Amino acid sequence: MSGIRCALRPLVQFYPTCPLKFLYPEPPTGNVDSGLRTLKLVLHELFNKELRRSVMVQATVVYIAFALDRLKVRAGLTLSHFPEIENYPSTELSRRVASAARCTMFALFGKSVETATWPFEFWNRGGQIEPCTFGKEAPGE
Repeated sequence: MSGIRCALRPLVQFYPTCPLKFLYPEPPTGNVDSGLRTLKLVLHELFNKELRRSVMVQATVVYIAFALDRLKVRAGLTLSHFPEIENYPSTELSRRVASAARCTMFALFGKSVETATWPFEFWNRGGQIEPCTFGKEAPGE
């Protein structure tokens, strides 16, 4: 199994309407407990928009927009220093670029998220899989 399919398996396994299910010729199966635990750990970290991992996910979205020529920025704007994101959070410029990338990501996809059904299906299915709990502890502790 390819690395990307292995990494996405818990998401597609627990969320059958996931838009990435086309990557699997057969619905993925496996150890339900470990897959759910892994998915919860990743999601728990991504909720904090300022963690390096979350910023790198957001930066990947912006990078893809650059690579597909969907995004161009004027020289001198904070986002024109995009490669500085690699230094996040060590430099002031990297933190500013991260902020600009986050805003850009929402600008690129904000309207499509409003009309997409997947976010609602994701949260509704999550509530079916396991009740929502609130606390400071990481999932699985």
